[in-house]
Amino acid sequence: MPAGAAGNSVAVTVTNPDSQSGVIASAYAYVNTPAPTITAVAPARAPLAGGVAVTITGTNFVAGATVKFGAIVATVTALSATSVTATAPAGTSSVGVTVTNPDNDAATLAAAFKYVAAPTVKSVTPAKVSKEGGATLTISGTGFETGATVTVGGVAATGVKFVSASQITAVAPAGSAASQAVVVKNTDLQLGTLAAAVTYITPPRA
Repeated sequence: MPAGAAGNSVAVTVTNPDSQSGVIASAYAYVNTPAPTITAVAPARAPLAGGVAVTITGTNFVAGATVKFGAIVATVTALSATSVTATAPAGTSSVGVTVTNPDNDAATLAAAFKYVAAPTVKSVTPAKVSKEGGATLTISGTGFETGATVTVGGVAATGVKFVSASQITAVAPAGSAASQAVVVKNTDLQLGTLAAAVTYITPPRA
């Protein structure tokens, strides 16, 4: 469709190779529809598998607008003039988020969304602690984040300290005399687990 002046209604003409034509008067109207804008995307991250409901805030969204995360079309679940909610598809990196109105006007917020792998727990030291708890555990792995929590045998550890993306320390809670899994949970709720990582033992009597 060629450009036209807003407010004008124009005829649409179809001409066959033999020069015969068909015309519909005032068949197409040009309107001055503002282009969409994107001001925020929340949450701004998701697991690699996607599946997270993401709210895109902006202006001039129109019924029938589509959403893409990078080059992948997302499923839109709610829409208003200033907000679109879509389910993030699977992905592997940081991507832009694009909203396209039915008239093909579009807005993109570059690098607005990040896909994050789940943490892993590779080792825990010491591997044996008193069943009374209180030992400081050094947990090594990958993908740890500030604000992560730690459980030992399903019981929350205390004094969790983020050291780096590959190390967290925490104070072991009390536990029964058995081997227990250590679980690190990031703020996006993804988990890293090491089964039988810590064994609670009964301390010798004095």
